[in-house]
Amino acid sequence: MKSVLQVPLKKSNDFELANKKLKEIFGENNVSDNISVSISGIVQTHIIYKVCKIDPINNEDLRKILKEHNIKFQECKINSLFVNDFKNITFEKCKINVFESMMPEGNKKERLEFIDCKFTRKFELGSTNFKNINFKKCAFKDFYINGAKFATFNFQDCKIFGNFMVKNCIFRNSNFKSNIFYNNTDFSNSIFTNKTYFNNSEFRNFTDFHESNFKNIASFYGVYFYKTPNFSSVNFDKNPILINTSFKANSFDDIKIDCNNQAETIHNKLKNINKNKQAKDDIFNKTYSDFRNSFSILKTTLINSGNVIDSKNHHKAELYCKEMELLYDLHKEKNVNFTKWINYISLKIYRTTSDHHTNLSKIFHFMLLMITSYGTFLFIINKLNNYIINNNMENMLFIFVCFLAIIPIYICLKNIKNISDTSIWIIFVLCTLFIIYSFIFQQYSVFGVIVYFVILYIFLVGYTTKNKFISFATGCFTYFVPIFVLFNYPSLINPTLNLFNKENIENNELLKQINSLDYDILSHLTRLSFRDYDISVSSYFSENIIVNQKEIIISNKDVLNDIFKFLVKIDKKDKQYALLQNIDDENKLKTILEDHTNRQVALDLIYAANKEYTRKTYDMEFKDGFRLFLHLATKQEIKKEINLITNILMQNKNEIQKLKTIIDKQEIYFKIYKAITLDTMNTQIYKSTYILYVIIMILCLYSITKTARKNSITT
Repeated sequence: MKSVLQVPLKKSNDFELANKKLKEIFGENNVSDNISVSISGIVQTHIIYKVCKIDPINNEDLRKILKEHNIKFQECKINSLFVNDFKNITFEKCKINVFESMMPEGNKKERLEFIDCKFTRKFELGSTNFKNINFKKCAFKDFYINGAKFATFNFQDCKIFGNFMVKNCIFRNSNFKSNIFYNNTDFSNSIFTNKTYFNNSEFRNFTDFHESNFKNIASFYGVYFYKTPNFSSVNFDKNPILINTSFKANSFDDIKIDCNNQAETIHNKLKNINKNKQAKDDIFNKTYSDFRNSFSILKTTLINSGNVIDSKNHHKAELYCKEMELLYDLHKEKNVNFTKWINYISLKIYRTTSDHHTNLSKIFHFMLLMITSYGTFLFIINKLNNYIINNNMENMLFIFVCFLAIIPIYICLKNIKNISDTSIWIIFVLCTLFIIYSFIFQQYSVFGVIVYFVILYIFLVGYTTKNKFISFATGCFTYFVPIFVLFNYPSLINPTLNLFNKENIENNELLKQINSLDYDILSHLTRLSFRDYDISVSSYFSENIIVNQKEIIISNKDVLNDIFKFLVKIDKKDKQYALLQNIDDENKLKTILEDHTNRQVALDLIYAANKEYTRKTYDMEFKDGFRLFLHLATKQEIKKEINLITNILMQNKNEIQKLKTIIDKQEIYFKIYKAITLDTMNTQIYKSTYILYVIIMILCLYSITKTARKNSITT
């Protein structure tokens, strides 16, 4: 007795007739059959080999067979295939240029399978209904499905070199494992009912999941996104699996490029389709907003699943998109929006310094950079101040302020396309205020603050540049300076030690000069501190008196500074002597005063003798030729001015003669004057810049504390 397995399977009459018909269509040698047993019963399949043309549209018999029988095509090379109604078709090792299938939604197709096939141009399914569709080890150029429903969709180990568009579809059971998507991929507005798997797939271009709905678990285990994906408005009913999911585009520049490219793509597409094109600004704003929402959804999802560490990366990327959105708004808005500018600057600063509190080493490096920049500023400003004072260039400070303030304006204008109108306006206003303030108050602090800003800008450029050599050099310098200071000048690590120690800052240079003076000069300076010009009489000093005199000189240094400002002018010493020696000779005085520079010296002597140390600049101090040319004065008026000064000099000659003892020791007093001026300059600059430095350091310490806490194992 034979077993059941040994009983030959019998073909049905319909199957035999269909197979015979297929041989007529494709040839005797290209058609065979196969009968097998499955769980559902006996399966009869027609097998067609190596055919080049399949035309069900123009062949009613073939169309009927496809609709009622199981057919398998093997090693076929087909140019175009349009199949709208079929029961069960399998393609194995076939090469197809174009495959299309469209059918009304109500007509449910049984099974469509492709194994190891190549589609050289296009694969497209329209709005239709499938029980089962399977792709395995296939290669595609372009893949399009729109509005289809699938009971089972299996797409595995495939390569898609063109666009992969599966939009507005409903997947009951779906699998997209181990695929490589080389171009744009689109799953937008699709519904995934049961578990969905994208495990170990690679998305090498833009991927769009926006407004998709995953009603069960979606697994992205081991998925690699080369470009920034769009998960905007995606609904995950259950937490997706994002273990080992990699996002190559995780830097600000990469994400910005992806966002801009996608916005440009959408804009160009809509421009070609719709003559009443959507505004480009609206498209860019929507794109930035969509990507921000996408990262927000991924962040929230990871937090809900307990993955706080990876969620920080998406929070960081979410803030990147917000910064891009604000910057784009600032560029396109014609009106100044200070609020948006502040928000944009805040986001940019936190991104640059600590990557939004996610990079501990970055904020630590930045804090060292701020210490180094301030230390460098102190060194440079000290040398610069000494140079200015020693070369009598105090009056040039306003010009220096104007020059330094114009530099950022010039940089803005040169890069006007990359800088928003609000930024240009704010920089212009700030620079103008610096110039006006410096002109009105003539304070050294403005000069120091601008120099500090310039040095900060140089360090920040070196810190953020993409040039590897400059970045490396900045990094080495950033670490070298604090180490050098730590071993050689540890007190400089804390700038408050210098700022609150008056002997170190406010009177540093003055004390050096006082300690080098002899007793007679100390006595003279003490008398001058009280505006007493009788300094020719020698005095006896005890140690206590010397100490008190030093304190008196320091306490009254402002008076000394006022006196020396009028009398200690080494370049005009000869002119001062000429006036003093001829103060009894009226004619010689008038001759000397014909030079306008001598009038300046005479006025200084007159004011100093009367103990008035503040005066305005008079017309008579300008060159006579200039005044005559502009009709500011006549020759008669100039003569009257000379006579007036001559009379005042002669009337006050006794008091003016007392000034000769000061002028005789001008070189010594000039050092005192320079020391007082340098101390004043350093004090104003150090204190004003220190306020900025403290604010920066407080922000750095806050940021490093917050970043360390976020990166702590306990979070």
